[in-house]
Amino acid sequence: MTLFRFRPFLGILSLFLLLCTSVSAQDCDLGTEDWETGSNANPPAGWTRVGSPNQAAPCSNCGEIDGRAQGFNTVGEGMISPELTCVGTVTFDWHSSSNTGVFTVEVQWSQTPSDEASWQTFETINATGIGPDQKQYMEVVADLPEESAVAPFGIFVRWIMTARTSSTFYLDNICFTSGTCTVQPTQIQFTQLPPSCIEVGAPFTVTACATDDNGFIAETYSENILVLPSTGTVTGGGANPPVAGCVTLDLTATSAGNFSLIGSSQLLMAANEALSAEEACPNEIDVRVMAYNLLNFPNGRDRCEDPNDIVQLNRQDTLAKIVEHVEPDVIMVCELQDAQGSADILTALQGIDPNYAAATFVENTSTIVKNLNNMLYYNSAKMTLVQQSVIETNTRDVSRYRMQMNDPKIATAPDTVFVNFYVMHTKAGSAPPDSTRRANDVATFQAAFDQLPVENAVFGGDLNFYTDTEAAYQTLLNGANPWFDPVDAPGEWDNNPAFSDIHTQASRASGSQSYDCGIPGGLDSRFDFLMYDQPINDEAMGVEYLDGTYDITGNDGNLFNQSINDIDNMSGVPRSVLDALFFMSDHLPVTMDLRVTFPLQELPVTLAHFGADAGKSEVRLNWDITEETGFSHYVVERLAGEDGWTKLGEVAGGRPSYVFTDESPTRGNNFYRLRMVDLDGAEAFSPVRSVRFGEAFTLYPTVTSGQVFLKGADSANLSVYDGLGRRLEVPVTGQGFSLAAQPSGWYTVVGNGEVRRVFRR
Repeated sequence: MTLFRFRPFLGILSLFLLLCTSVSAQDCDLGTEDWETGSNANPPAGWTRVGSPNQAAPCSNCGEIDGRAQGFNTVGEGMISPELTCVGTVTFDWHSSSNTGVFTVEVQWSQTPSDEASWQTFETINATGIGPDQKQYMEVVADLPEESAVAPFGIFVRWIMTARTSSTFYLDNICFTSGTCTVQPTQIQFTQLPPSCIEVGAPFTVTACATDDNGFIAETYSENILVLPSTGTVTGGGANPPVAGCVTLDLTATSAGNFSLIGSSQLLMAANEALSAEEACPNEIDVRVMAYNLLNFPNGRDRCEDPNDIVQLNRQDTLAKIVEHVEPDVIMVCELQDAQGSADILTALQGIDPNYAAATFVENTSTIVKNLNNMLYYNSAKMTLVQQSVIETNTRDVSRYRMQMNDPKIATAPDTVFVNFYVMHTKAGSAPPDSTRRANDVATFQAAFDQLPVENAVFGGDLNFYTDTEAAYQTLLNGANPWFDPVDAPGEWDNNPAFSDIHTQASRASGSQSYDCGIPGGLDSRFDFLMYDQPINDEAMGVEYLDGTYDITGNDGNLFNQSINDIDNMSGVPRSVLDALFFMSDHLPVTMDLRVTFPLQELPVTLAHFGADAGKSEVRLNWDITEETGFSHYVVERLAGEDGWTKLGEVAGGRPSYVFTDESPTRGNNFYRLRMVDLDGAEAFSPVRSVRFGEAFTLYPTVTSGQVFLKGADSANLSVYDGLGRRLEVPVTGQGFSLAAQPSGWYTVVGNGEVRRVFRR
């Protein structure tokens, strides 16, 4: 709103005072200015000159105002106010030096006065030279637009002459009055996030703070807090006008989840707009996994076939460039030489993100070779290392790292999500002794893995497989708890351009300078792998593989026998990262993404124990509880094969202990959980338990000159592989099979989720 008030001559001053209020008498709570201090060169404190306005007393017969004023008589001259907070109205007096004056003066506002384009006009004074009144003082009351009163609230007001034909514009007696500032929609972080998010109907508090200039303190707020439906209640308030400090808001949750506040005026949060509905508690995190052979890190080999080989220094900085690009949450590495190298890597990683942590460095215990070790680094904001161990083989250790995913409700949740990461580096080489050794070592690992409790697991490393028919590879895919290869690409991978998009070695073409005794030849081998086990494949225990996320960093699929930093690489990976891949290792890192899902709600009962045990032909489930409040019943569910979770039966609540029998479990892994239902229909799930059901098959004798006998397996499901990993056309009956026509050596039999080995003399 804009009001123009004429200032009458002195002779009728008494009448005027009866009709209107002078500027000086108004409530100018944000300040006034009458130009009685300062000079041309030094305007009053806080004010800024634009051009060369003239600060002088304009005349002695201009009505009731006879003090000094600012005169503008050149286009571009003006004055800028001090910074003001939450301005509602600007009131000022002005007049022209002549009743024939022709000029334009604009009144503008800006939050960034140094940016000329930011000034916005909200009032315009046009003198047209058509009447005597323009020589008299006139009062202008101008309201600031709403958009000027939003966070961060501080603005400047400018009077500037934008056009002139004749006469001088005089500005006097300015009054600034506060208005209402509006907090922009924003998300306010909890001062202390309750461990289980927010229970239905549970009261809690959150604190919102303002700085001295009434902007929000950045450290107080988060961009990722999720919110609840808008039926919550808000009480509390802040000062008016807003000042530095905090206000506590009491809220009541109407469903499980986190709150986010959206402000109204100043720091008063209105109940009808304080809450915004998006979704419930944040119960998912994505985890990127990377497996990488670091090539004799950090010092290269002691001896190398190439006398011109160069051992590079500070390769941890090269690795950091790759990690910064890939952004993995788990880094599984092999060919790490010593503890100092591990420490150097951690230092470099923490320079990228201080949340990176490392497992304990353990030297290889399987053989006397100690300079090719495994290691794991992880994002401690997403997970915690709870157990570390090794599985010994005839070549190198398989390292196991059991991680607990950081569930925000861990303080009240009865169980959480665990993921095991296994790192393996098998024997290199394509000769039969090498593939046989790989097969033996993988069989040793798989046998140990199959004896462990079934949990989410990821397996990766430099496996040196040449084809999908290699016995070691088939052992992994056909174990009791089988591994799943995200790359569904059976065939002869090695030196085959048809599989260029999955090759991981060598990153350096033939003829390249040798670094750290890396293998040249260009990309033509698939040696590096990441796999996941059945619980992840079935999404049975809170973790799933995100389809399509498997990636080989930098490989565009068109680099057969070329270097990774070839000029024609079209992967989109920055050139600096491609160069880092070239110099870091002769292998490329492989990555994939997992999604971890935590339960949304606390359990409606308190489980003291939930177990599952295999009988002769059945699985017996049993559970004990310590508390049931407002509870209805349990639904027993099973996951087996590709049928998803199926209902086996219901059990009414009201007892301290329960037993349920699955009379018809399927062969292989069976996963069980309880769907717990309250009287009001609300549901939550128990932890998942697994039972592997079915008799293992037996081969005898294990050292034979020909006949091998079979017990406890369907012969139609068995396959026999030689030491090179080739599947043999050996007839298998219910009685067994014969190796009499085969040469001496080790043979692998795979089927029914089991792997067995026999030796032909």
